Amino acid sequence: MTEDSTHKKKSVRIPCAKIVHEYTMATLQRLGNLRCTDVYRSMKKCGGIVLPNQSKAVADIEKLLMCVDAFIPSVPMTIEDVEKSKQFVSLWKRNLQHIRKQIMGTCKPVYLQTEVARVLKERQSKVKFREVMLEWYLSRFGGSDATPEKIADAVIAYDATDWSKVKPLAKGKKGYNIRLDIDTDEEKNLARKYIQWIYKIEAEDIPATLLDDLQNDMMVVKEFEAWRDGEPMDYEYKNTYKEFISRLRTAPVAEKSDGEPEIPKDITTAQQQVSSDRKQTLPADEDPGEEPESFTPEEVDDMHDNPYKDNHAKLLKFLNEKAKSGMGYLSFNIQEERNVKYIRDFASRPDFELVYNTLVSNSRRPGIGAGDIMNYIRDVAIRNITEWRG
Repeated sequence: MTEDSTHKKKSVRIPCAKIVHEYTMATLQRLGNLRCTDVYRSMKKCGGIVLPNQSKAVADIEKLLMCVDAFIPSVPMTIEDVEKSKQFVSLWKRNLQHIRKQIMGTCKPVYLQTEVARVLKERQSKVKFREVMLEWYLSRFGGSDATPEKIADAVIAYDATDWSKVKPLAKGKKGYNIRLDIDTDEEKNLARKYIQWIYKIEAEDIPATLLDDLQNDMMVVKEFEAWRDGEPMDYEYKNTYKEFISRLRTAPVAEKSDGEPEIPKDITTAQQQVSSDRKQTLPADEDPGEEPESFTPEEVDDMHDNPYKDNHAKLLKFLNEKAKSGMGYLSFNIQEERNVKYIRDFASRPDFELVYNTLVSNSRRPGIGAGDIMNYIRDVAIRNITEWRG
């Protein structure tokens, strides 16, 4: 990845209890040898964590972003063509940044605080969760097998405790070394909140098509640079430039009726050209007047014999519309084999209208992404959890 001001800052030590530090570092190691600074930065930036299997895609996007600004012919051009080229470059950059943000936001950490509080509620305990319970559990029982269920069991077993009066463990010499954006107590507390007490990470797989598309575009950029920097055979540039643009897969390119590549007016109306043998990579919005996305013949046949076919069609229509309204990564999620089954199971529930309305209402909240929507669908389909936990 590219260097930024955060990398240049000195590490700040954020003190914590020795046993909590050991548990946190062991957890980060178990989840993919994650570094405190990286977790803090990605959580602050997009609310997710970049795992090792995602870093390749993010690194490739960073490489492309470094080349995008120079994706302009170096021959005499009209003012209009220069402006169109700059507009295209700007939209391509925004699209790459959008894809990067989607990737970084698909891996959501699940924290022990949330899970233990949920288990206590499910077991109808009257005990109100407090974070000191986690420190107490580590101190008494260790962290090698600290599941939410076992922590909740231990808390319930000590039901005579007034947890509001239990003091946290003393902070020793141990601490998290993190390069903060600003060295303030508030920022230290934010960093500690992000990295401490992670239990697991719910991650979406990176589609192979995305990695292929990025590799394709880096090859196109390399060829373009050779053409741009070489000695020209002539000074005609429009057709060659349009041909390079048409080969890009991560850039917003629309088609005019005469087949000439056209730079869209805004990224939200851009349609990426997608060949029939690969999936769509970019977020693509439809015109409000267009019909909803059609289903495949297999889906239609399936729904014909399914008593819940109307529910299934209704849910797919909602998910496709969300994918086209700026939540581009959702288009990958709903095509994954395992998620196809979860979506069908969700639609086949007797309480479909209840869980569907919960899904729709919560998806409108600020900051909700594709991962949150699919997490809820999986919660309902697999765990029979109908409450929104995002």
